[in-house]
Parts: sequence; C-alpha cells; structure tokens
Amino acid sequence: MRLVDFQEIRVGAGFSWNIKPLLEVNLHGGYMVDRAFNYHDNGILLTSRPSPYFTFNLQALFELSMKERLGLRPNVNNSNSQRRARASQYRSEGDAAVTRNI
Repeated sequence: MRLVDFQEIRVGAGFSWNIKPLLEVNLHGGYMVDRAFNYHDNGILLTSRPSPYFTFNLQALFELSMKERLGLRPNVNNSNSQRRARASQYRSEGDAAVTRNI
C-alpha cells in the first residue's frame, strides 16, 4: 500500500447559476500556485509548476420524500393525487436534497 500526501494551493474565483430550482451550473477558474505529491514510503516528492485552471460543473439535486428521509420504503399503491398532496405537505415541513454531480 502506498501512502501519499497531496497539497494544492489555488487562487481563483467562480460563480453558480441556478438554471431551474434543482439544476445548477458552476464555473470556476484561477491560478494553481503550488501542487505537491509526497510519497512517504520511498521518500519521493513530486511538484509542478504554477498553471491556470478552469472547472465546469453541472449539478442536479433530487428531493427526498419524508419516508425516504426516514429510510422507509414509499407506498407504491397510492394514487398520483395522494402522492402530490403528501409531497406538498412534506415541502411545507422543510425540504431535503441529495446532491448528484453529472
């Protein structure tokens, strides 16, 4: 097994844009001042020169129902109107979201 320490120093800026309530785009850019990999088992230290960086991230959030928040299996035999009514009730109690990167 190899043990490695990774260090990176960045200076930059970015912004996030909510395209829809649960869909977000993130853009970041800047300059990486220092990066180092230290392999402890054989004493090797790898470094790199400073360089610019750019990241693009599309993020989708998925709402959980109250039963999913509690770890219970949702009842699949309910009608759509009952599900919508419960979803509206759960939203009024507070929303929970799980982040998924695309």
